[in-house]
Amino acid sequence: MSQHRGDKIPQVKQENSLGKTDNVTSTTPLKSYEQELQRFLKKYPEYNSKNDPDGIRYNKLLQSTNQFQTDSYYSKLEQAHQLLQRSIGSIIRPAETSPPQQTTYTQNTLPAPVPVVNTPPNTIFCNGTNWSRCPVGQDFICPSSGSAYCQLPRQPQTQNNNQSQIVALQNQILDIKQQYYNDSQNLKNSQTPNQKQAWDAYNNDKKDYDNLAAQILPSYPGTDLAFQTGKAAADERLRGLDMQALTNKVHSDIQMIDSANQEKQAMLQNLTDIANQKIAQLTLQIQRLQLSGQ
Repeated sequence: MSQHRGDKIPQVKQENSLGKTDNVTSTTPLKSYEQELQRFLKKYPEYNSKNDPDGIRYNKLLQSTNQFQTDSYYSKLEQAHQLLQRSIGSIIRPAETSPPQQTTYTQNTLPAPVPVVNTPPNTIFCNGTNWSRCPVGQDFICPSSGSAYCQLPRQPQTQNNNQSQIVALQNQILDIKQQYYNDSQNLKNSQTPNQKQAWDAYNNDKKDYDNLAAQILPSYPGTDLAFQTGKAAADERLRGLDMQALTNKVHSDIQMIDSANQEKQAMLQNLTDIANQKIAQLTLQIQRLQLSGQ
């Protein structure tokens, strides 16, 4: 058989109904035959001399054409090809004699999928060959020519940039939370200036109150002013007035302490609000980056 698949009209032997063999010669004109043959080989390159150097598949194809009666030689070839497809499955292109060029591969290239003879649903057709699918998480790559191969998907550069920005923003959130904890603990465990002033006033006034209360002891029989006269009664009245004044001061000091405590609580709340506001802004930036990377 000629390597050019079409330099002459093929003659093949075919068994007749009596078991004898007849030489069958195509009645298609040579020029029309060559055109239709080249048209067929262009559509089905697995039969050309490059992919079928020994002519095995090509001879089977020609033998099968004798089963069909049609004026179009191309139709005969087409019908014979369909018959071979149904009888032996998809035709497998022979393995490459030289390894595929490395320039078409990347660092993420993995072992190629396995060629299969039949055409089950879980295969992919590429360059004349049916290939098994790649494992989950890998992409099936069909080059313009040559063997198919599996490859890990590439991460877009923008996604990598987004991820680094997201990590940086998350670290900022952690820093804000740590700073808030430190500041709030320091504020809780110490007195504000107003608290210190209120407690100092309270302690001094309470001390004076306790000293005066200790002096108000019955110096004369009975404690009722009705039984006391003269200087003793006057002193008693003065001590009573002083005691009332100190009592009022102590009550005022307690109110100052309450006010200072409320002020401190407001300072703690302000720290919380500022930290939450910063965290919310950074969280919104993270969400936007995540959406843009999808």
